[in-house]
Amino acid sequence: ARIGRNPKSGAKVDVPAKRVPFFKAGKELRELVDHKEPGQE
Repeated sequence: ARIGRNPKSGAKVDVPAKRVPFFKAGKELRELVDHKEPGQE
C-alpha cells in the first residue's frame, strides 16, 4: 500500500497495494518492432 493524493482537494488517500503485470519485450519482438525498411524513417 502507498499514500496517494487527491489532486482536486489535496487530501492524502491510502492507495491499496495491487499486482501489476510486468512485461519485458523479448529480442524477437524488439527486432520486429525496430525493423526499418530501406528508405523509411
